[in-house]
Amino acid sequence: MTYIGLDIAKLTFVVGIKQQDTYHVKEFDNQESGFAEMTKWIDDFDIRQAHYCMESTGKYGFALAAYLYKNKQTISVVNPFKIKHFGKSLMLRNKTDQVDAKLIAQFCEVHKPSAWTPKSQDIERLSSLTKRLLQLEKMLRQDKKRLELETQNDVIESINKLGEELQKQIDSIENLIAQTIANNDELVKNASLLKSINGVGNKTIYCVLSKLGHPKQFQSAKQFAAYIGINPEHKQSGTSLNKSSISKMGDRNLRKILYMPTLSAIQCNPLIKEFYQRLVANGKPKKLAVCAAMRKLLFIIFGVLKHETKFDINFANTKNCG
Repeated sequence: MTYIGLDIAKLTFVVGIKQQDTYHVKEFDNQESGFAEMTKWIDDFDIRQAHYCMESTGKYGFALAAYLYKNKQTISVVNPFKIKHFGKSLMLRNKTDQVDAKLIAQFCEVHKPSAWTPKSQDIERLSSLTKRLLQLEKMLRQDKKRLELETQNDVIESINKLGEELQKQIDSIENLIAQTIANNDELVKNASLLKSINGVGNKTIYCVLSKLGHPKQFQSAKQFAAYIGINPEHKQSGTSLNKSSISKMGDRNLRKILYMPTLSAIQCNPLIKEFYQRLVANGKPKKLAVCAAMRKLLFIIFGVLKHETKFDINFANTKNCG
């Protein structure tokens, strides 16, 4: 197996090929012609089986990952946090595109990350629409805050007009999201399953479906929680340090989105409510109790989707949620 690291930038990408103890590095344009040129260059090495690896860099690396997948190559897309700390473990002092490409190839060889597969067109559409919805809602909240502080009538009128237009855009995007879900039988089924969970509303459903597709890609609820970064992290060193928190080594946006549904679930979901109150009664700080409740809510989300069964308070518990 030959391991190939890809360091992605907006306009270019650097390829690092590891063969035995030798690295070969070359830069290409980050577009279709560059992909073809890279393939031709790699063919000269007479590689029988390759494992490509890149950091998750959003849209800049997607086209190349899709190109490799289409050409039946194994490609892994990993959290940049993992590459960063792998480099620290090797005590690397220099950071250039060439060094990073070699580092990613070495990470791939050592850790052999799982292969990436592209999302379906409907999931990609849902993801883009949901992202835009959240942007518009943030803009609307910001304008409402400005309105509270403004005293000039002309400015107030301008803010109100913009608010009306933003609300129209929000309504339009929500309709497009509803249509996207309605046209996909699996999304319809999974949305219905998620709606059965007390405290989970439409926005949470959109985000979970768009970001995760289906949790069957995860082996357990714990792995699912680690993906988002709400798995517990315990730090202990002698008597000077004894601290517990969540890892935060995952999807930050999804953690933020799950916060409000967790607060809602603490009020209206009997299972989450009892769990939260028990933690607080036992002396847990409320902030930590909310984080634990978020993790439990995520376990429930994982359970109903994985087992394709609507949430039922009479049967829900930690075991059958995993």
